[in-house]
Amino acid sequence: MILSSFLATGCGTVEKLDKFGSGFSKAECATDDWEKLGYEAGKKEASTEKERRLAEYCPDEGYSFNALEYNKGYDRGLKEVCTNDLALKRAVSIFAYTTPCSRLDSYANATKNASKTLEAEANTKIDAYIVSVEKSNALATRMASMEGTSQEYKDSVVLYREMSNERFYEYKALREFIESNNLSLDLLERSPKVKGMPVK
Repeated sequence: MILSSFLATGCGTVEKLDKFGSGFSKAECATDDWEKLGYEAGKKEASTEKERRLAEYCPDEGYSFNALEYNKGYDRGLKEVCTNDLALKRAVSIFAYTTPCSRLDSYANATKNASKTLEAEANTKIDAYIVSVEKSNALATRMASMEGTSQEYKDSVVLYREMSNERFYEYKALREFIESNNLSLDLLERSPKVKGMPVK
């Protein structure tokens, strides 16, 4: 009988705790400063799930939830941590678009601008790569009209191999830059193919 009472009480306690979940407490419902509570949540980039639970469960505990004041403080807290510098650091990650910071227009715009900056840098690198490939291809074209036994051809073979090796690592670095910055590999579609060396 005593065990049954203990289990019943224990289960009841667990149920109460579970409905608030991690990061939530009944004590918060008793606050007399909802803006401050929201501000502290914003500073920690707390999920909006916290607001939902407080709005749903505080009335069950006999307290009214002030959503207006909570959100006023929440946005103020977010603005302090969701800076343009943070947006730039996160621009290379999908996290930039899923963080609570994304609800702020200033942060969302900074993230988009950062992505555009990275894309522009990638295009500059691609332009440089195109110039390099064109030089390699121009050499390959000239080699096609050279005598295979000439010294000019032999020297060109050495030069072409060096240039091809450089193009390989240049392309590899370019692709790694695009992937590491969460950019689309479609950017590489305008990159020309490297011509093969004419063998004689």
